[in-house]
Amino acid sequence: MSRMEECFDWLLMLNPEDARIVWLRAEGARWRQVCIRAGVVRSTAWRRWVAALLTISKKLEKLDKSKGKGKGAKPLTASTRTTPRQSSADAEDNRPDPSNFGRDTFPGFDA
Repeated sequence: MSRMEECFDWLLMLNPEDARIVWLRAEGARWRQVCIRAGVVRSTAWRRWVAALLTISKKLEKLDKSKGKGKGAKPLTASTRTTPRQSSADAEDNRPDPSNFGRDTFPGFDA
């Protein structure tokens, strides 16, 4: 119960719109429902969710350092993987073609 109350305090560190996105994802809401309730497209919702988690992490780390503890949970960083790793064969297949001078097309986008 006390850990849940601590999480409520974390949500107060965020602006209300981002806190709503974080809360909806914590409840297990699908991205579609999060987008509908927050009134944003999926990429924006995901970006705001990640930024909110980083904000919480940085503020908790700063709070931890100010108390002089120095030891605590490992903070989230921008280098935290959000997608699965690719095999080396997949990585080679998806390498940009240098002959088209950076005009590569991405999957899902028709040029």
